[in-house]
Parts: sequence; C-alpha cells; structure tokens
Amino acid sequence: MAKDNEGSRRDQGDHKLLLDLLNEALSIVLGPPVTMSRFWKKVIGPTRRSPRGRKLLDCVWEIIRAHLYPPTDKNYYSLDNMVARDLVSTPWSGLMNDDIDALGKEIESQITGVLIEEIVKVIKS
Repeated sequence: MAKDNEGSRRDQGDHKLLLDLLNEALSIVLGPPVTMSRFWKKVIGPTRRSPRGRKLLDCVWEIIRAHLYPPTDKNYYSLDNMVARDLVSTPWSGLMNDDIDALGKEIESQITGVLIEEIVKVIKS
C-alpha cells in the first residue's frame, strides 16, 4: 500500500507539473492579459486574434514539446541563450505595465492637486 500511495503522489505531481506547463504555454500563446492599460493598448496597436481549435492546440503543444524534449545541443543551455528565450516569451511592455500605470496615477494625482489649489485660490479672491 505504501508503494501505491507513493506512486499516486508522484502521478499527482506529474499531472500538476503538466498543468502548470500548460498554463504557462497558454499565457504565451494567448498574449497579454485583458487588464492591460489603455495606454499600452494604444502603443501596441491592434492585437492579433488568438488562435483557436486545432491551431491553438498545435501552438501549445510546440511549446510544451520544447520543454519536455529539449535539444541536446550544449549551446542551447548557455546563459545568454536561456536569458534570450526567457525575454522573448515576455514582452517588455508587459514588464513595464505596472510601473507605467503607477507613474500615470501619480502624475494624475499631482495635476488634480494643482487644479484644485488653483480653483480654491480663484474662489477665495
């Protein structure tokens, strides 16, 4: 029974690993999150339509297959190539999205504060 429990735990771990890999592949294929700011939507322009059906399955399988069966070429594992592959999977616009939104909110707050001060000065005089 102990062997059965250990085997089932390992199978559950394998399934969880595959599901995590599937989620990562889907996020790459389907593109940026829906919560992208209006500014970035304008900067990036019209986004391409996400693949569906068999095309989506093929795209996801290519990504998963690359992780399951990595090449045996040693250059594939060099630090430069690993960083390059990681940066390709995450667009720079997505990395800066939160920073730009926070900066925009801060500038908006400062402008609103200045406008309120000017309105109060006009009302007092």
